[in-house]
Amino acid sequence: MKRLLIWPFTVLLLFCLFGCHKTGYRITITTVHLRYSVIQQLESALNKKNFQVASYLNEKGDMAAWRERKVGFPKHPDEVYTYLLKTMGDERYALVQVFLNYVKNADDTVNNLELRVENMYTGFIMLDVKAEIDSIGNLCYQALVDEVGKENVMIERKEVSPPQFY
Repeated sequence: MKRLLIWPFTVLLLFCLFGCHKTGYRITITTVHLRYSVIQQLESALNKKNFQVASYLNEKGDMAAWRERKVGFPKHPDEVYTYLLKTMGDERYALVQVFLNYVKNADDTVNNLELRVENMYTGFIMLDVKAEIDSIGNLCYQALVDEVGKENVMIERKEVSPPQFY
């Protein structure tokens, strides 16, 4: 009987480990400390590249800008994030998302910036989306390197996928 129970779990485990291929793409850029004005400059540069701050329906039923909202499960106390979005065509997943997560200090500085440029659904298989992610990632990386130095900025590029179980 135990043998019959182990077999389905083994198949499920193998499927989850090897059967799921990744179709998304993400660039993550991090730095520890910088001026808040750099965040504003990054946002302005992204606006020039046709990114817009996304909006959401707030508690009052009004549309509000998705800017400096508290992170639900923060890595750091008082962490906030801004969400920017660029639609690249009529296809459902032809878009690029930018998330700026950071801790804003009272002295107009920012700690623990994590900037993610991504499309977790089709970023790796739609070549124009991947190219835009790379272009925006490079733009943001260079802006941060110019501000705080190459030794203080980390960048990671990787294939990703959406969560398998919603």
